[in-house]
Amino acid sequence: MNLILNRSIRIWFLTLLMALTNSPGIFAEKGTDLPLTLVLAELSPAEGKRADVLKWLAGVLPETRAYDGCKSLSVYQEMDSNKIILVEHWETKEKFIAYRDWRVETGSLAALAEMLDSDPIFRFSLDSKI
Repeated sequence: MNLILNRSIRIWFLTLLMALTNSPGIFAEKGTDLPLTLVLAELSPAEGKRADVLKWLAGVLPETRAYDGCKSLSVYQEMDSNKIILVEHWETKEKFIAYRDWRVETGSLAALAEMLDSDPIFRFSLDSKI
């Protein structure tokens, strides 16, 4: 009997904990109901500069991933071109813009631009939650 009661209490406790964790404002991160902003950044390295761009990215992306609002960031190399695609998820477009402005202020974005054939292209999309 005692063993059955302990098991029932554990199940009830875990159910309660799961319900509270998924409730807005209780344990859940503030703003989790808002859709994430997808940022696609397309970089076109100048001839012979692809390895330099990738090295530069490896050096700066830890700061990017730690920046306020950045939820995830992955780097892809297109198979049929020289382009590098950054796939980023941000809490809001405004937080990404604040990050980008910070990179401009520090001169970091200018260093990247010197290794590119053209300006980076940024695309913004909201998660449709479908």
